[in-house]
Amino acid sequence: FFNRSALDVFEIDFGRLDTNGAKNIRKLAKATFVKWQLVSRRFAIKDPRAARLMPFWGALFEEVEISYRCVVAHRHPSSVVRSMVKLYDMPEVNIYYLWLIHMVESFLAAGVGGVAVSYEYMVEQPAITMEALQINLGIYGESVEVENFCSSFIDGKLQRNGDDAFAGKIPGLICELNDLISRKFVN
Repeated sequence: FFNRSALDVFEIDFGRLDTNGAKNIRKLAKATFVKWQLVSRRFAIKDPRAARLMPFWGALFEEVEISYRCVVAHRHPSSVVRSMVKLYDMPEVNIYYLWLIHMVESFLAAGVGGVAVSYEYMVEQPAITMEALQINLGIYGESVEVENFCSSFIDGKLQRNGDDAFAGKIPGLICELNDLISRKFVN
């Protein structure tokens, strides 16, 4: 499940989500986690909206007695802007502040036991990053699974490092937070 989004696994359509839909998702997710626990005591969920959905996931993990740790993927803000400018008709400064909100929410959701990893390092050096991540988490995957993840994680469409065209436009607060995260928390 390393390469599948939780949204894909549970076929969540946020456009049609209502109270009953949320109850059904919770029921399906709970049954899925119980089934996964029968197969393995170790699995990962990749959810780009984890920071916003952590109250949902955290309560569910506790209910089915799953011990969990959050991994925050730190991505350079200018790289995020470069990607999102292509997708959304939105001013660059707004995207920088979306990055800020996402990073703050992600670190709050991850809590004390959370680990930060560099998105750029993960793309450029997945095997080294995964090794460091396993050491930091104290969780070691099967070598074949880790190798498969590392080889399939690299996708030509994935954005790489920050773009110089956007680097000079980074608002001061964003620059400071990015520098702090890079120095203190990542890898």
